[in-house]
Amino acid sequence: MLIARAAECATIDALIGATGSGRSGAVLLLGAPGAGKSALLGYARQAADGRTVLRATGVPAEQDLPYAGLHELLRPVVHRVDRLPAPQRAALTAALALADGAAGDRFTVSAAVLTLLAEVAGDGGLVCLIDDAHWLDRSTMDALMFAVRRLDAEGVAVILAARPPLHPDVTVPALTLPPLDADAAVELLRGRSGMPVAGAVAATLTAAAEGNPLALGELAGLLTADQLTGRVPLPDPLPIGTGLDRAFRHRIRELPEATRAALLLAAVEGTEITGGAGLDAAEAAGLLRVRDGRLEFRHPLIRSAVYRDATESERRAAHRTMAGRMADPDRRARHLGAAALGPDDAVAGLLADAAHRAARRGAPAEAAAAYRRSAQLTTDRGVRAARLVDSAEEAWRAGQSRAAYAALDEAEPPAGDEPLTDRIAHLRGRFELRRGVVTEAYRILLERGAAAARRDPVRALAMLAEAADAASLAGDIPGIAAAGRAAA
Repeated sequence: MLIARAAECATIDALIGATGSGRSGAVLLLGAPGAGKSALLGYARQAADGRTVLRATGVPAEQDLPYAGLHELLRPVVHRVDRLPAPQRAALTAALALADGAAGDRFTVSAAVLTLLAEVAGDGGLVCLIDDAHWLDRSTMDALMFAVRRLDAEGVAVILAARPPLHPDVTVPALTLPPLDADAAVELLRGRSGMPVAGAVAATLTAAAEGNPLALGELAGLLTADQLTGRVPLPDPLPIGTGLDRAFRHRIRELPEATRAALLLAAVEGTEITGGAGLDAAEAAGLLRVRDGRLEFRHPLIRSAVYRDATESERRAAHRTMAGRMADPDRRARHLGAAALGPDDAVAGLLADAAHRAARRGAPAEAAAAYRRSAQLTTDRGVRAARLVDSAEEAWRAGQSRAAYAALDEAEPPAGDEPLTDRIAHLRGRFELRRGVVTEAYRILLERGAAAARRDPVRALAMLAEAADAASLAGDIPGIAAAGRAAA
């Protein structure tokens, strides 16, 4: 049993145990970095006891990659997609980039995920473990939440771990992990250090670490035996700094240069490490561990610490190196975009292509991010504005209204580019209409729709029809008539 986590372990036991009777359920473990969420997922993995276990971990480097988390979660069972209904099979294989074609609507992809989880659970129960869910790409999170809300009698247990706050669409019952109290902290410190710990020392460390298990464990490894037993004073300030990753940075900076370089490449890519020169020293230092034949960071914060400890030029160089190793065009484009120091039209084009593919795969949040970075690297004002408009449209589809407005506000078409100006006005009017600002929506759509009638009759008709909708919602009968006259 984990220290001071008996209640959480009991919840996990009950959730997994229920799958044996064909019942499904989900729980979200919420806690600050180092609160013990990953340790509880490890406990759940052991408690699975012969059931199929699927795992995924959200990482910052993959937040803009469509369905990256879903690809990791379903990879061990992807061969079973052939058992899905044809529309779901086609949608899911396209979303996971396993087949050509567009993924179709998000409903079909999400329904396919639900069907596949139920299919796999038929073998005797299924446990899905998702760590660092706050870093999952939005398309994966949407699909998972769709499935979780509909789970009932399939025998599926879904356990997510995340830092608060999480997106409001994540409606899984949550368990917030409290900090350790003094007694639990003493037990942890003694276990990690292998020696007695003075009560006053434990109280000081618990207060400094705010009861955070990871921080306490790292402090136990950084302090001497004399300091822990109270024979000599504790250092002031304690080696925890203002952030939890201070202890990790201390270890990182003691590593050989080649090891630090290899760690940075792993942190930049954000995936499990299958090998690399110089990583033995990192494993010996407790920064890496072997799991299922793969090396991985012992804690997600270590990846963050490695990345933040590097200089900007070192990060860009690491991204360039990883871009040269990537066969996947979307990953390559992302790394090239992160490596770019200034405007670069070639890289901007690659990012725009990646954004287009993300949109086709039903991943609007990732498409919006890629279009926005593409725009930042674009030199031509008109192309840049068009890509910002693309970003705004995809952000709105993803439910990211603030990002949509920000991209639209930034889009400045060249003088005389009336078609792009029409498109911007159309989107802005549509956004206002959908958020209920009907008077402003009516004004924008009517004025610009009438002006666009000769240039683009199709768009003008759509804008004027939406202006009529806005007037109808506002109860403006003359406004409806005005929109009708303009359309005629």
